[in-house]
Amino acid sequence: MTNTTPAYIFTVRSDHTVVLPNDVPIGARVAVVLVGPDDEKIVDKMRHARFQKVLDAIKAAVDDGYKPPAISDAEIDERIERARHAHGS
Repeated sequence: MTNTTPAYIFTVRSDHTVVLPNDVPIGARVAVVLVGPDDEKIVDKMRHARFQKVLDAIKAAVDDGYKPPAISDAEIDERIERARHAHGS
């Protein structure tokens, strides 16, 4: 049997309180898990760095005179579908 538990993410107030939605009953058992404030920022910075690296590579290719091969819309659609299925999306 699987139990599900709703999760809420809130910020602790300056008086060290956390306000929960009214549907959380008085007397309910709750858990507080500290989430590192930098974790999300680190992941976001890494994602931005990867994106910037791709943009830089595209710019370098264009600056070097790269011309993409002619490709039909149908071929692009087929490649997208193949990529989606390859990664289980």
